[in-house]
Amino acid sequence: MELTRRAFGKQTAVLVAAGALGPSLVLDGCSSTVINEINIVLKEAAAVLAVAEPGASWLEPLQNAIGALMTAEQEWQSGSTVQLVIDALNTIVAVTAAIPLTETYSPLIDVLVAGIEMVLAALPQSANNAGAKATAAGNKHIGRTVIQRHWYHSEATDFKDTWNGVAKSIPALNGAVLK
Repeated sequence: MELTRRAFGKQTAVLVAAGALGPSLVLDGCSSTVINEINIVLKEAAAVLAVAEPGASWLEPLQNAIGALMTAEQEWQSGSTVQLVIDALNTIVAVTAAIPLTETYSPLIDVLVAGIEMVLAALPQSANNAGAKATAAGNKHIGRTVIQRHWYHSEATDFKDTWNGVAKSIPALNGAVLK
């Protein structure tokens, strides 16, 4: 197809306008990339529940925190503040602080917390949440794992791959592998 000057001018104007508006759209609302990362956090947190010892004192609080994150994510997608998502993610981090490093599934918690830190860093920044990061007094899981990044993967895929690598490396955690 041959472009006329007029058609070329229109396409250029559209691209320039999209480039000018694009960053503000991403910073003001939820992006599909961050939503994908949050969904991986939700899947991984649910997978921890599947391999955790029944009756652990932190199971119910983690289930409640997962529910709160699901609600916050839906509300954010509907236009509410991102602060709800940040608070829900930090609630999960706070709950995981109660999980001892000696538990078999502790390496999964390390990956979960690292993924939450990744999501918090990717969330839109505002004056209210500038520099949001995982916070929980005494959480020994913070900083124990780094999500392995590959230039050819999305962050969500890298997060999931790191999780699955850990889950597959410990036979007792094979039930936590994400598909």
